[in-house]
Amino acid sequence: MIIDDDKSVEFDFILLGEKPAKLEILRCRKLERLSINRLLEGLVVMNSPKLTELYVPTENNLKYVDLYKCNKLLDFSFLRRLDSVLYLSVGGNSNLKNLDFLNDSSNVVILNLSESKLIKDSSVVNKLKKLKKLKYLTTAATQKNWLY
Repeated sequence: MIIDDDKSVEFDFILLGEKPAKLEILRCRKLERLSINRLLEGLVVMNSPKLTELYVPTENNLKYVDLYKCNKLLDFSFLRRLDSVLYLSVGGNSNLKNLDFLNDSSNVVILNLSESKLIKDSSVVNKLKKLKKLKYLTTAATQKNWLY
């Protein structure tokens, strides 16, 4: 299911009867709150600069999560509960200060941190070293953000 350039402030998919494999929310610039159901396997939220709340049920089937340029989203702790996520992208979020939401036992295999300054933080680098299942890491930074 794809929602593109919608003007809604809130989307609630908790009671969605069908099982969409993937939900894509693109360029919904007024969106502030999003709730998803436990059956969803993939979630993409891009360019939703006013998103402040993202509700993910404790029991969920998410395997793919991409949150890009959701700069008002300050609480990423819900990601700690996503045990089945294999692909996680949190690039482009200037508000992201650390990776504390990732447990050392996380199942994340692919992690995208592009367009963030996280990689220049030595505590983040140490955190990445502890992720046992992490195989692929994407980072991109301007030369002034490189870690020397």
